[in-house]
Amino acid sequence: MMPREAWANSRRPGKEQRFGLIGERWAMEQLESRGYRVRWLKDFQAPFDLVVNDILPIEVKIAHMKMRRVKRRQYRPAWAFRLQGGLPPEVEHIVIAICVEEDGSHTPFIIPGVWLAGKVRLVITSPPDTYSGYVSPGLRRWELVDEALARAARYNLSYSVALLAQQAPFAFPEMM
Repeated sequence: MMPREAWANSRRPGKEQRFGLIGERWAMEQLESRGYRVRWLKDFQAPFDLVVNDILPIEVKIAHMKMRRVKRRQYRPAWAFRLQGGLPPEVEHIVIAICVEEDGSHTPFIIPGVWLAGKVRLVITSPPDTYSGYVSPGLRRWELVDEALARAARYNLSYSVALLAQQAPFAFPEMM
């Protein structure tokens, strides 16, 4: 059972929300171990989950492996992520898609938000190490966070995360 503090604005998180909290915590620990200052919002209604160095929003997605049918009697592993909501590509952000393997290991894809512009679903259709789709360049590429931080600082996207998380119709800062 998750600690009460992690429930933020929900009486009791559902199964998917609890699984999401596990992914958020894992991503936060990975980022902190790489020297980033990370704030965890712990709010199921916020358009993003983590904030790095107070300027870079990060959305965390996590999925278990499922077997998908590719031909009659032939199945392959796949990980599916829902991407609706969140931030538009105009706001510099990162999506961390975590594939949970059968053995419980986590394989992250670090994906700049512009790579997912207009997408509502992301499917990793083969084991992460052999995947060759459009987000494959983000496999374990934590340096993409540094690049996104540099772009966010250049465009002066330092804004109040608390304000963004509280706004009902989400408003975005203007890019300079």
